[in-house]
Amino acid sequence: MGLGLVAGLALALAACSGADGETAASADGVTDKRSETFAQVLMADPSLSIAAAAFERTGLMGALDGKASTTIFIPSNAAFEALDEQSRKLLEDPQNSAITAAVLRNHMVPGVLDIEAINKAITDAGGEAAIANFGGEVLTLTNEAGGLVVRNAAGQKATIPGRITIVGNGALIAIDAVLVDPTLLPTPPKL
Repeated sequence: MGLGLVAGLALALAACSGADGETAASADGVTDKRSETFAQVLMADPSLSIAAAAFERTGLMGALDGKASTTIFIPSNAAFEALDEQSRKLLEDPQNSAITAAVLRNHMVPGVLDIEAINKAITDAGGEAAIANFGGEVLTLTNEAGGLVVRNAAGQKATIPGRITIVGNGALIAIDAVLVDPTLLPTPPKL
């Protein structure tokens, strides 16, 4: 099976909000919050509070609210909590903000993605599609028995349960794991 580059995943999504401007989730799991910024959505969602704090701590939150379209494969709190204790502490330590920023950039891709476009790209590419992330690596997308899966270059994988939030200049796609190889994270010196 060849690995095809995903081009054309960035597309406009149909609006899901009502005429009164209230946010509504559609049957396909898309929530339209185009009138809000990444920061507003992340800070308001308690299931993403660890990611929100990491984006804030690293200074990436402000960069997200620029004009460029971005999609973030956003790990839930449960995903961060599933990391081993050493990795969690390292990523939560403000002194390691450069490392945390690198991990977060590896979850970010250009454009606005949705499940339909991802599925089409996977089909068009013969079963695997790939897209470069902001960290310079390639994320591979596949459709497996458990649903849509995103993998990093080191082989860590996360399932995409289908929860997407569209914001003013991008999308948040919830995932159930942090795409980081804990063995590649620096280990603190032993005292």
